[in-house]
Amino acid sequence: MNEADFRYQRQMQEISVRFAAIDLIVSATKPRSLRTELDNEMLWLQLRMIVELVTFAGITADQQRYATLRADVLKNPDYTRDGKVNKILPTLARISCHFCMRPPKSP
Repeated sequence: MNEADFRYQRQMQEISVRFAAIDLIVSATKPRSLRTELDNEMLWLQLRMIVELVTFAGITADQQRYATLRADVLKNPDYTRDGKVNKILPTLARISCHFCMRPPKSP
């Protein structure tokens, strides 16, 4: 297993742990933190981290093509400085139209 595969596997394991944390919060009969608003905040933070992990795992899975696409950008061509999911996902979608899930079209 090369380094990129190992990083991808670690990211997927981290996603699994975060889904388990969400499950604990959602299935609790009373707030885990003793305050509902803190539990809600924790849940949304975990979801945000999951989205970020999936995005960065996408870069890891196809790092060479992502770097090539990003090199075409005149302003800040260094892909290692990318940090915003909403900027990364469109580039990943250009690599593969199947990377980003799309909602079904309405009839």
